Amino acid sequence: MPRFSFSCAATALLILFLAAGGMMGADDPALADPLKQLADKPAVAPGVPTADAPKVVLKPTVNTAFLSALKTFSAKQQWPVAEKGTGNIRVLLIGGAAIENLDKGLALGNQALDGLEAWTGGQETFIAKAPKPEDIYWICVFASPGQVSSWIDHLRETNMQGRPEGEDLMKKLLAFPGDRTYFTHVAHVGPIFENFAVYCASCMSLDAYYQAHGIRRGPTWLREGMAAELQRTLCRKILCTTIAYEDKAFPMSESWARDVANLIKKGDRQVRPASELMRLKLDTLANVQYQQLWSLCSFVRSISGAKKGPENKFRRLLETTATGSDSETAMKAVFKLVDPGFSKAWCEWAALQK
Repeated sequence: MPRFSFSCAATALLILFLAAGGMMGADDPALADPLKQLADKPAVAPGVPTADAPKVVLKPTVNTAFLSALKTFSAKQQWPVAEKGTGNIRVLLIGGAAIENLDKGLALGNQALDGLEAWTGGQETFIAKAPKPEDIYWICVFASPGQVSSWIDHLRETNMQGRPEGEDLMKKLLAFPGDRTYFTHVAHVGPIFENFAVYCASCMSLDAYYQAHGIRRGPTWLREGMAAELQRTLCRKILCTTIAYEDKAFPMSESWARDVANLIKKGDRQVRPASELMRLKLDTLANVQYQQLWSLCSFVRSISGAKKGPENKFRRLLETTATGSDSETAMKAVFKLVDPGFSKAWCEWAALQK
C-alpha cells in the first residue's frame, strides 16, 4: 500500500498518509455501545474558579505572526499568494500551487470543526460563529518542496522556528505546524486533501486550545484519536495518521475497529491497558498502538453523551487535562473510570466493534 509521509516537525513526528484505504462506515462506535451512561459529578463551568481551584487565565494563540511573515517572505520571493475559503479553516496557495478538490476538502475541514464543537457542548471552544481574522486556521500549501525548504530557512533565520537537534526532519519531510497554521506542499497532500483538511482542522484546533492554557500540545490519545475519528466520520476512511514507525507484524487493514477487536479477542500481548495508552507520546507510536489510541478515544466519546453547555463530559475532559491534570486523573474525575476497570470497559466495548 503506497504511503505519503511528512512531519509535525516541531516534535520530529512522522505523519504517514495511507494513499489507499477501506471504507470505515461499518465501524461507527456510536452504533454499538453496550455501556450505559456513567454517573457524572456536578460540573464546573470552564474558567470559573472554585474554592480550591485558581482561575484559569487563557492566552489564545493567533495566526498573525506566521501569516504576516509568510506573506512578506513570499512577496520577496515573488511568489503569488492566493487565499481560498470563507469559513473557520481556509487555504493559502503559495507560488502557484493548485489543489483539485480544494473546495470539498475545506467543506469537510469546517465540518470537522463543527463536529468538535458539537461533541464538546457547543461552547465555541474551537471556532466562533463570526471568526476574527487572527483566529482562522490556515493550511498553507506551497507549489514545490524547494519553496517549503526556503521557508524553513527563513523561519530559522528569524528565530520563529528552532534549529534541529540531530536529524533534520523538518527539512526531510517538509511539513510542520505554526500557530493556527500548517505548512506543506502539493505533492504531499494533493491526492488526499479531503482527509488532510479534516486532520489539520482537528489537530490545529486542539493544539490551539491547549496552547491557550499554556500547554504546547495536549494528550496524544485525545489529539490523534480525535483526528482519526473525525476522518472516519466525515471521510469514511482514515488516511492521515501520525505514527513513529510501522510495525509490519500488525498491518492496518481496511477496518481499524476489526483490527482492534481481533487483537483483544486473541488476548494479544500488543493490547495495552488504557492507563498506558493515555501516557504514550507521539514520537513513540507504532501503528498497532495508534489504532488502540483511536479506539480508546472513540470509546470515551461514545460514553460522553451530547449534553450542551459546560456540563458536557468530553468538554470537561479536555478542560481538566488542559488545567494541569493528567489523563488518568481526568478520567477518574469526569467519568469515574480508573484501571483496571477502565481497560475492562473499553475492551468489552471494542471487542464488539466490526
